[in-house]
Amino acid sequence: MVNGKKPWHNVSARFIAAVSAAAMIATLTISGTAFALGNDATDSGTSDADQSSTSISQNTAKQAGESTEPQSDTQQESSKTADTPATTAARAANVGTVVGATPSNTTMDLFDYWLTGQNNRDDNDDIAATLTQGINSNGHELKFLRKSYGTEGGKLAENGSLNAWTGSSAYNRGGPFSGMVDKTLSNGYPMLNAGQYYQGQGTSEDNNRSKTDTNVTTQQQSLSYLFNPQECLPDNGCAAYQNVTGLLQQGTNGIYSYDSQQNFASIDTTTNKFTLYNAPAVNAGTAVADQSDGQFFPFNTADQVFNSNNGTQSTLTSTDQVLNHYFGLHMSTTFTQPSGGQVNGQDMVFNFTGDDDVWVFIDGKLVGDVGGLHDRLSLSINFRTGNVTVADGSSNAGSNPRTYSSTTLKDTLGLTNATFTSGSEHTLDFFYLERGNGNSNLKLETNLVYHPANELLKVDQVGNPIPDVTFELYEANENGVKTNETSSATGTTDANGKFTFKNKDNTNKLLTLSELYADGVHPDYVLIEKAAPTGYRKAGDMHLRLQKDKQGNVYATSVNKFETGAIAVPRVQTTITATKITGERQSETEKKTITDDMLSSGRIVAVAMRFNSSTCSEGSTGVNCWQAVVGNAENGWSEQGTGFAGVLKAAQQNYVQHGVDYNAFVKNENGQWSADVHDLPGEVGEYYYAVTDPTKADVNYSIGYFYIPNSAIQNADSTDTSGMYRLDSEGYDRQYASVIEVPNIRNILVVQKTDADGNPIANNGTTDNPATFELYEDDSTGKPKDEVYSTQQTTDQKVADGRLGLTDAVSFPSSADTAVLETGKTYWVHEKTAPSGYVLNDHWVKVVVTDKGVHADATAYTAVKDADGNITSMTQVNPGAKDNVSVNEGLGTLVRTMTQWAGDGGDDPLQYITGTLQTGSTAQDGSITWNTPTDADPRIKFQYGYGKTADTPLLKYGYFSVDENGNAKDPQTLDNTTFSVEDGYADVTMRPTNLTALLTDATPLLTGSTIIRVGDETTSVKVQLSFYKQVEGADWPGKTADNKDQNFSFTLTRTDNEGKVTYPTTENGTTTTTELVTNGTVSASTSGKIEQGGTNRQLVGVKDNQPSANPLPELTFTKNGTYTFTLKEDTANPVSGWKYDDTTHTITIEVTGCETRCVATVKEGNTVISAPDGNTSDTQSGEIVFTNRFIAVSSLPLTGGDASARDWLIGGSIFAIAAALALAATYEYRKRKNLTF
Repeated sequence: MVNGKKPWHNVSARFIAAVSAAAMIATLTISGTAFALGNDATDSGTSDADQSSTSISQNTAKQAGESTEPQSDTQQESSKTADTPATTAARAANVGTVVGATPSNTTMDLFDYWLTGQNNRDDNDDIAATLTQGINSNGHELKFLRKSYGTEGGKLAENGSLNAWTGSSAYNRGGPFSGMVDKTLSNGYPMLNAGQYYQGQGTSEDNNRSKTDTNVTTQQQSLSYLFNPQECLPDNGCAAYQNVTGLLQQGTNGIYSYDSQQNFASIDTTTNKFTLYNAPAVNAGTAVADQSDGQFFPFNTADQVFNSNNGTQSTLTSTDQVLNHYFGLHMSTTFTQPSGGQVNGQDMVFNFTGDDDVWVFIDGKLVGDVGGLHDRLSLSINFRTGNVTVADGSSNAGSNPRTYSSTTLKDTLGLTNATFTSGSEHTLDFFYLERGNGNSNLKLETNLVYHPANELLKVDQVGNPIPDVTFELYEANENGVKTNETSSATGTTDANGKFTFKNKDNTNKLLTLSELYADGVHPDYVLIEKAAPTGYRKAGDMHLRLQKDKQGNVYATSVNKFETGAIAVPRVQTTITATKITGERQSETEKKTITDDMLSSGRIVAVAMRFNSSTCSEGSTGVNCWQAVVGNAENGWSEQGTGFAGVLKAAQQNYVQHGVDYNAFVKNENGQWSADVHDLPGEVGEYYYAVTDPTKADVNYSIGYFYIPNSAIQNADSTDTSGMYRLDSEGYDRQYASVIEVPNIRNILVVQKTDADGNPIANNGTTDNPATFELYEDDSTGKPKDEVYSTQQTTDQKVADGRLGLTDAVSFPSSADTAVLETGKTYWVHEKTAPSGYVLNDHWVKVVVTDKGVHADATAYTAVKDADGNITSMTQVNPGAKDNVSVNEGLGTLVRTMTQWAGDGGDDPLQYITGTLQTGSTAQDGSITWNTPTDADPRIKFQYGYGKTADTPLLKYGYFSVDENGNAKDPQTLDNTTFSVEDGYADVTMRPTNLTALLTDATPLLTGSTIIRVGDETTSVKVQLSFYKQVEGADWPGKTADNKDQNFSFTLTRTDNEGKVTYPTTENGTTTTTELVTNGTVSASTSGKIEQGGTNRQLVGVKDNQPSANPLPELTFTKNGTYTFTLKEDTANPVSGWKYDDTTHTITIEVTGCETRCVATVKEGNTVISAPDGNTSDTQSGEIVFTNRFIAVSSLPLTGGDASARDWLIGGSIFAIAAALALAATYEYRKRKNLTF
């Protein structure tokens, strides 16, 4: 230091260095800013490094989301399938099976009973605990128990209990507990008699319980809960398996039998078929008195009772609790008394041996009484001698079994002779129960004979039987008009909707078609339904015509089936009369004799054949002109192919569906091969062998008879037809009978709950949010009665007859409702309670039921009430006024009997239908006057939906709407399958699209459908927050330099814990409702360019019902409360040069009045944003505004301004060069002066 002053060069050099450094830093900063800005208006996206990092993160997340851990036990178990007898039989591979059979005249229903659960063990020794569980609940006095309940010894003991073991015959006890049930069936089921001991605890004396400590006795109770499939419900400890097949084996001379001591039987509950094994299983328990081995436990599987390694019987005994001990069986057989009471030279019999309860009824009267918890007993009914005996059948029986009862058919049934009259028809019902936890033996043997009978079957539109309907058959002229006032036959349908035509001489003999025909004296008859069942439309009179086939056998056809829907379903019993059965193959010229050895390993089967009119001319007999068909009237028939391959495929399908005896020949009572041919399409008059001259008649069907080896029938391969033979076309005797199927259409009304816009209010498969509708009868003065006729709650399940699927609907009557809609009556429909969140629609809808159907007035009514709230009159709203009521009218369903004329054949007259809307008005007397449809009326074309399913309000036997080109509309909706009307009455007339001489009007053949749609206004309130976005300093372009969208975005966050708030979300075109939970968010954004200035601001929301920009979703509130939200602009990634608005707006939505209808007030602080009417204010007051500003470079160089990035870059470069030159000059100067920094 000189003179205390700093040298200038020192100051200058450091200053210059500092300036130079600052310039370089500034250059780098400016350069960085320029690179960051890129072009003038680029996206503020992530850098490559950021993108790389994000990509890695996403990949890692994806890998982490892949399942690499082993499944839990629960997950692994969920992929397992339940065992069936088929799968367990495969595991028990060394146990062979035998072919099971079911006679054509026999049906079987099997029942599983339980106490605590269907798959739970019945091993509770606490009798008291099980007395009211499962099948023992609901006050049932016939108990299923592990131990005796009450005094043992049965009828041979003092006060013996029907729920206790009857004892052992070795101790002079045992035998049946007779008299348990009434001697007559009640509605088709046994009735437990009153006054019998059934409970209490006994004391043991001399190996027997002989005393009791109670005198409580039974009340009369029906046992239908055990044997009626409709009453057998899982909630009551019962499961029903209907029409099970394959339990019996067919022996020689027409004998069918089953013996658990020879074959273990297991039911496959998925197919309702028994598997019979060629060995018995389950020995008697060591603790039981009867040591008869070989037990009957149908609900156990082969792997439970056989050793899987060698197929031998396991060590399982009858008392083991792995066995399912509680079950029942009901077998019903129709039979004809043969001449002399013999079949093939042997007595016709029905024999049973086993335990527990067995009751055999013939024609509804008790014949075999083998009730009780007893050891193995034998029941024998001999139809030649008429003797009925019950004897000891246990291991203690010895060589001279004790006989417990001996009676006759004459005594039990009140017959004139020892047995039935030859040719008379009867029904045998066999009821069997296994109620204990010990032995279960079963042996059956029967050779009951059956001849096809003329029957009437009364069904509703979907085939459900209708009981208690009376018909009368009269002689008629060729026009079907009655000519004789004395009926030829009469009958009333039973619980199955059937009755059999029988002679009027009280002999119970079948009334044959030949007797009615009387050698052509009476070819025409009319069948008259005396009265329609309550709640149904009366069927028209059926015109029957009797004719002879070319062999002189008489058959029946329905002349007016397209007017009434009533048909004569053919039954054919074919008997081979030739002494030698011969057949042929297409490739062989010589005929083959079908020997007894061949019949021991094969079968003669009947196969229905359909003529292929599209490829063959009438009268053609070529093999390719006939298609083998399978099916039935309910589900339709399908073609399986031509030739032997088609026949084999049909036979295989029949075997799988119905068992080995289906349409198969067996020995009849005369030792001849005979078959009862079932499920024939069409009518007998359409069959080749029925018409006199097939070349001139309209032949559509035939029946082919073929010998097929068992191995081929039971194989899945239908290409190997070796060993098959087509039997000769001659040498048959055919007996015809008809099942007269007469449909009644059940009156059904459907009511659907919708919102005010007509959208169904879905329950999502639950009953969480139902509406309730009431049905009232009219009081005959034009107003509803005071008392409610029926009340139904809406569901999302199928309604009406179980096949009509509508969201949030009810049907009157429901499946379990007794409040039917009677023809000729008027009803009123009214909403009782609305779904949660909706206002009840207080209008009434008038419903009139006529013989044409159910009709609803789409113009609603209001009730006029007095001061006490009683309805005094009804006032109809003005047509066109908004009442939120509409009616949809449709075709409904084709009656089941007509489905085969609506199939896939191009000439089926009911395959294509055109429906035309028909309107009507009410006359002064209350009747409906219908307008005649014209070509100008709305119409819809339909095609029958044979076997198809769809999410559509059509029934199973319904139609799909098609366009003008015949293509099914997709999707099938209520709107395009029905006609909607807003006022007045409507109906639909139906006619074949292609009119035929036989069928011009199809309306009587379809049920029609009437659907009242009642709309409710919502009680909820919807709020859609709107706000403004404005910019200052520059226009917001809304696009990047490369023309990508660039918008400001906003987030609304919920901050309260009040009631539920929802909003709609749409994905893949489907809109669903989503809940906005606490701390949940929804978003909005601007759209496109925004010019600067307050007058050019952009609305983000809805105004005058028009959306603007990309608004926040509409929020729905259903509960009173104060709801709070925050609304903020997203500022995380601002666009350079712009200063974003970081204001947080706190929004309060006050919801009130939800007891009737919610209203909402939207506020920010104390400022009202929107009033309860939901309209947003147009003034600045009460508005939410977000303002963003563009900042100039002169004010803030590093964050924006008027200079471009290029200008900053050039300027910075010049500044950096100057700084570098100055720094270099300074350095050189100091070097020369030897100065240092």
